[in-house]
Amino acid sequence: MDPKKWIGPGMATIVWASLMILGTWGSAAAQEVDRTTPAYLYGRYGCVACHGPTGAGSAIGPAIVKLPQGLLTAEQIIRLIRNPRDMMPAYPPERLIDADLAKIISHIAVLETRR
Repeated sequence: MDPKKWIGPGMATIVWASLMILGTWGSAAAQEVDRTTPAYLYGRYGCVACHGPTGAGSAIGPAIVKLPQGLLTAEQIIRLIRNPRDMMPAYPPERLIDADLAKIISHIAVLETRR
């Protein structure tokens, strides 16, 4: 079959658009995600799953920002992460290093200012 007969202007547009989309996806996929940012670590260690993207809490986990008693101190957050209450899993230093924990604490402070 002669391709010129079945590839008209409409099909050419579809093919071109598809290639542009695939090219964009390919470029985005090729970009490396910065796995050291506080926001990334907040998601990576599961904080977002229970406390939500804004820290306001969910059906699973309590709010960690805009608390009646005010912002939790870094020491309080460290204690709660290392030795949690209720259903929260523990994150000992072997599982969550101090440097990453400090970044997560800084992200919680940013969430506090956004709400």
